This record gives sequence, C-alpha cells and structure tokens, in this order.
Amino acid sequence: YSDPVVLTFINSRNDWNSVAPRVKDVTPNGCAIFMHNPSNSSHGAETVSYFVAEKGRYELHGGAIFEAGSHDTSTAHQGGDGYIGDQLSFSAPFQNVPAVLHTLNTYNNADFMTSLATDINTDGFQIAQEYAETTPSSVVQETIAWIAFETGSGTSTGSKYVIGIDDNGIDNGVDNEEYIIDYTSLVGTSVGL
Repeated sequence: YSDPVVLTFINSRNDWNSVAPRVKDVTPNGCAIFMHNPSNSSHGAETVSYFVAEKGRYELHGGAIFEAGSHDTSTAHQGGDGYIGDQLSFSAPFQNVPAVLHTLNTYNNADFMTSLATDINTDGFQIAQEYAETTPSSVVQETIAWIAFETGSGTSTGSKYVIGIDDNGIDNGVDNEEYIIDYTSLVGTSVGL
C-alpha cells in the first residue's frame, strides 16, 4: 500500500462495558489496532476484524463500486447535542445512497473518541469525531478513515456479496433485541462485509 485506510469492527461481546476499536500508527506496511472504552479501564478480549484499502475509487469484478478516503478533523460531537460534521464529497456520485463505514486512524486524544458519519447521500456525507457523554478535557485533530460501498448485490470473482444500508431496526436502529436480516429476500438492504 502507498496510502492505506484501515477500518476495524468488534465482532464479539465478551465484556459488559462498551468499547470501540481504534487504529493508530498507520503506515504503508501496517498499523496498530486496540480497543478503547469510555472509562479508560481494562476490557475483556474481543474478536476484531479489519479491512484495509488503498485510497481512491474502485470498481470490483462484477461492477461493485467503492471509494476509500480519510479526513483530518477536530470537529467533535457529543451525544444528545445537535450534529454538525465536516461535509465530504465523493469523487463521483454513487447511483444509490452508499453504505459508509469509518474508523479513527490516529490516537491523538487521550479521552475516549470514536467517529460518526451522518447525512449520507449519493454525493457525500458529514463526518466528525464523537466523544463519550462526559466532556473531554480537550479535542484535538484526528484522522478518520472511511469507505463508501455502492449498495446492491452480485457476484465478484465467484463469490456472492450483499452491500447496503438499513434503518428499520428497533426505533430506527438496532437495539438489545435481535434484528434479523434475511439474505435471500434482500433488495440491497443489508451491510455485509
């Protein structure tokens, strides 16, 4: 890689405390991944997946399009406050509203931070840092990596895929109740990585 972006996801829930995956020290050859929780205390082991892509816009075999990028910002949002993020534009519009995934790729704030993307449309989205319910001592610039995937389904190099977005969970999101996704009845409406 010459200019990679790294996305991370926690795939398990082995501890009762909330935790967010963090990435730092991103280089063309690798990075460091760790977990950060709002109380800055220890946390049980979790399974963490990662996705690495070179910055740019790409079309995969089968026609799926994705765009990868990063953004440096000190804009921060606190839960419960009105959302104001930095407006980002894609290099070209998507045909449908894309699924946007994002992760902080630096570790400059000692306080808990994660990232938040909103107002996603075919031309771009807003992005910012998001901090815990307690006010941080200060907010400094972080790099947020993001990847936008064209929604839809198909086959790429012999493997089926489904990429999408869905906001029909409990109260317009996913809650403690299970939210069932049926791959066989999807019309491009489920994030699948």
